[in-house]
Amino acid sequence: MKTIVIANPVSGSFNKEKFEKCLKILNKKLTNINVIFTEYASHAEKISNEEDYDLIITAGGDGLINEVINGIESRVDKNKPILFYNLPFGTSNVFCREYNIPVKPEFAAERMRITEFDSIPLGFIGGRYFALMLGLGFDATAVKLVDLDFKKKYGKLAYIKSGLHSFLFTKFTPFNVYVKGKKINTYHMIVAVSNRYAGNFILSKAFKKNRLNIFYLDSESKLKLLNNITSVSLFRGFKGKKTTCDILKVSDIDECQLDGDFFKLNSKNNFVRLKKSSFYLIKSL
Repeated sequence: MKTIVIANPVSGSFNKEKFEKCLKILNKKLTNINVIFTEYASHAEKISNEEDYDLIITAGGDGLINEVINGIESRVDKNKPILFYNLPFGTSNVFCREYNIPVKPEFAAERMRITEFDSIPLGFIGGRYFALMLGLGFDATAVKLVDLDFKKKYGKLAYIKSGLHSFLFTKFTPFNVYVKGKKINTYHMIVAVSNRYAGNFILSKAFKKNRLNIFYLDSESKLKLLNNITSVSLFRGFKGKKTTCDILKVSDIDECQLDGDFFKLNSKNNFVRLKKSSFYLIKSL
């Protein structure tokens, strides 16, 4: 089995000593391991798209996972069975929390169970896949304003800082969403295939797996926005309006966050679709 380990040495919690411990554990489970360190943005996407492998393991955060997933899903040989796993070296490690992978890298390596795996739901918008969520409005602006140097030094505090700035100083404009034959005029929206949010918070206790879960606010009231931020922060879930679907259309907006990273769409009119991964996520003991 050809295995590639893609590591991001500048990810939120990357530690060389811990990474080397993980490699020692993996070498007891696997043979023919090739380790590649990313050198620039989208490098992981290029590697996962072009290299020959059977198993790909990421050592980084949710952004690295997103790159690799997009690389896998855009491969020419999509019929080739590919296994995937992650060693959490990110800031929030939302993906690992969602799929019950230990958030300590050494434990994640130790508990990787190669014999058990399954496909996972993905979202798709504007030519990009997401494994966690799409955020529009407040979510997108908060991520856009993150100071990366501050994030490297202070971790999650960078998101609190940018979120506070976004809440206080951004004037949000409405956009339209078409879902289940209805037109929704909204200011803030999250479209999620993962119930975990910003770490260990959850969006809803009634989250529907293998569906696009839509959470939105159809009011510009910052008090309502604050109430929802507070509710999620207290592990009570999103208190705004909710629905689920397999496909929707988003209009009049082109800035979003995908899996925690800011993304500028090529158009202000986009369909969001639910898809099934062509790869298989290895489960953890």
